[in-house]
Amino acid sequence: METYWTTINTSFYDINSNVTTFLLRLEELKRKTQFFWTEGVLSIFDLDDTLYSREEQLKNPLLAENRWKKWNEIILTELWWYDQFVDDYYFTWWITQEFVWMVKEESSLILTAWEFELQMRKIIKLWLDRIKRIIVDDSKEKPLALFKHILSKFEKIPERIVIYDDRVKYLLEKAQILSNLFWVEIEINEVKLKWNEVEQLEKIIFIPKQIEHADMMLALYSLND
Repeated sequence: METYWTTINTSFYDINSNVTTFLLRLEELKRKTQFFWTEGVLSIFDLDDTLYSREEQLKNPLLAENRWKKWNEIILTELWWYDQFVDDYYFTWWITQEFVWMVKEESSLILTAWEFELQMRKIIKLWLDRIKRIIVDDSKEKPLALFKHILSKFEKIPERIVIYDDRVKYLLEKAQILSNLFWVEIEINEVKLKWNEVEQLEKIIFIPKQIEHADMMLALYSLND
């Protein structure tokens, strides 16, 4: 078991050189899931604009003008250092009300894209550091990171995966592939917030389709595109 974990963790974005290892680990998880109980439903939450409202931050004109860009340089050069930014703008009462009761230590995962140090400070300030998390540099890395996390950290495949995110483009592109590989239903919810409440939730469900072994290899490669 440790061999798989070490290989995955030390070559996190090099799926091309580890296809056989990934497939073996995937089949092992499927066998365990078939003969034993499943892991239950895995609920996955993005952080900013999903689990946490940034409406208060967007009152700042400089941040509002650059809403869809990474704010790292702005925070460090124009406004505050990370600590001051998090202290000024991250409070537990801005966590999205509909989601706060759904976040559970044993069955939830935070999947967020931004600079690692900044995201960790937010998570700690919001008292969410008890929740397992994946932090990637860019949203397009989320599907592959989720796949590798389940392979390396789970003993069985979840019976269902439910994702909540305000920017779902890359997740939608890879969701059917993930569903096929894990043989599990994946539900993706595109979240629109109004302050710290969900204003709109658009749901798309992906049902697994049977694929041959050779196609599984192609599917793994496509996750890395």
